[in-house]
Amino acid sequence: MSSKIAICMPIRDRVEPETEFALKQNVGFAYELLTEVGLPVDEARNRLTERALAGGSEQIVWADADAFWVRGSLERMLSWTTDPSKIIGTVHGRRMHFSAPAAYESADLTSPVRFDVIRSTDGIIPCHFIGSHVLACSRSFLERLGPSPWALDEGDGSEDCALARRTIVAGCSMYLDTRVWTFHVENGIMYVPGSSAYALVDGKPEKRPIAPTAPFAEPRNYGPKVDAARRESTGLSDADVPRAKAEWMALVKAKVATDPLIATRFRAPTEEELASVSLGGIRMAPNTRSAGRPSVAPA
Repeated sequence: MSSKIAICMPIRDRVEPETEFALKQNVGFAYELLTEVGLPVDEARNRLTERALAGGSEQIVWADADAFWVRGSLERMLSWTTDPSKIIGTVHGRRMHFSAPAAYESADLTSPVRFDVIRSTDGIIPCHFIGSHVLACSRSFLERLGPSPWALDEGDGSEDCALARRTIVAGCSMYLDTRVWTFHVENGIMYVPGSSAYALVDGKPEKRPIAPTAPFAEPRNYGPKVDAARRESTGLSDADVPRAKAEWMALVKAKVATDPLIATRFRAPTEEELASVSLGGIRMAPNTRSAGRPSVAPA
């Protein structure tokens, strides 16, 4: 890739180790890492947009600070951005195992793209909305959307919704790449999207809806409130958490090992690999609204 590429990353307060690993090991091209730290996410993304365009970037990857992707993922996404009307998203879910994909084909945003469609398609699917966990677009795409494409207006549920709305208004389109799966990571747990899951009830697997059974789940991309969400959605006590996490991770490993699409594309980094890789020890200095760019420097 000969054009200048920026990876833009809004950061609440830290970058997950698995995300550092992906930035160091799973990107096959030269890039400039742009970050904004400690700002409201819509403001952070708008600042990153301004900086990427001012810096002359021709292609832009958006990645959350808790995202993990495998090798070849970003390259594949960027290959679609030669069309300046397209922004490309990934198959990913919420911070819970086997959640529905954060992508909707319909304008009413009530039905996510079905996994049978994802599994039977090797390409891109047009969508009205895709979560901004990991996205790829061109400079021309952002210029078509105009200033502050992530700014929240009345009725926007999130900055993702604001971007999706402006994409449609600008005559552009969102597409889901069915073969690029990305994963939320939190506290060493990597969440795998999927169409169904089994909960362990008295030591036996029992199929049931995912949301009420996840040991912890926080639907927002920033400001995780794991304990509160866990108690509200599952009623698990603090003493139950280690057992619940262990059971769920066993299910995830089984899912990864037996699902052909996931198994051929996904391998989490080992603890040894994570320990051996560092981006120079990222040290983050939280922004204030008047502080300008954040400090991202070797520790």
